[in-house]
Amino acid sequence: LGWKEELSRLRPLNRKLLWTYGAYIVGMITTWGILTLTLLPELLAGEKSALALAVVIAVFWWSRIVVDAFYFEHSDWPEGVEFVLGHTMLTSLFVTIASTYTTLLVWHWWR
Repeated sequence: LGWKEELSRLRPLNRKLLWTYGAYIVGMITTWGILTLTLLPELLAGEKSALALAVVIAVFWWSRIVVDAFYFEHSDWPEGVEFVLGHTMLTSLFVTIASTYTTLLVWHWWR
C-alpha cells in the first residue's frame, strides 16, 4: 500500500493522529475479542451487560461495512487482483463478525 511513502507526505501532527487513531482502533478490536472470549457464557446466557457489549460491537462492524460501501469509491483502492481479493476477503470477514453478533442479539430478543 506504500504507507511509509504516503505517511511521509503528511505533516507530523496529521501523521501522529493517524497512528494514534489506528492504535486505538486495533486496541478496541483486540479488547472486544478478549471480552467476547472471556464473557462467552454471559453472552450465551443473555446477560444485559454482555448483550450491551454485543450491541456496541455489532454497530461498530455494520458501520464499518456501510462506510466502506458508501463512502469509499472503488478508485480509492489500489489496483491489482491481490487488492481486490484482499478487500473482498476483509469485507466478508467484517460481515461475518457483524452477522454473528447481530444473530446473537436477535436470538436473545426472540427467546
